[in-house]
Amino acid sequence: IPEEDLRLEILESKIELEKQLGQPIVHFAYPYGKSQHAAGREFECVKSLGFSTATTTNMGNVVKENSQMLCNLPRININRVTNEHVLQLQTSGLLPLIVNKRKNQ
Repeated sequence: IPEEDLRLEILESKIELEKQLGQPIVHFAYPYGKSQHAAGREFECVKSLGFSTATTTNMGNVVKENSQMLCNLPRININRVTNEHVLQLQTSGLLPLIVNKRKNQ
């Protein structure tokens, strides 16, 4: 979407949530999508709107190196968990580690 529409949509959502919850919203989660759907433009927009952190849809563990990219942090998606064993692998950080290691080979 055009940059101004992007900014307006995020800002209006932030304002509405703050109004309903009665507290500042300082963390953002990019909607479900592919890694190319949130990139530099989106990261800068979120940062400029005052969010402290934001999680992408990229599977991964937050590590020390992420401290320089707080508006594009990886996350662990548990929406499609099929059983308790998979949930344990995901929340332990082991599954994201294995998946990302395979991608980098």
